[in-house]
Amino acid sequence: MRGVPSVEIIDFMEGEEFGTGTYIVAFDDEAADQDMIVEAIRATGYSADIVESGDF
Repeated sequence: MRGVPSVEIIDFMEGEEFGTGTYIVAFDDEAADQDMIVEAIRATGYSADIVESGDF
């Protein structure tokens, strides 16, 4: 995720199971998009999904 242009990690909330959690990020939508971020996470072997701000 750090390799995706303009992504800034704002916060991380650990999940209930080991290796899970939720990142809150900010990014410039002219330099990156949600799919780029998800693919970067999945490339490391973790699963990833988009969660809207009111969903967690």
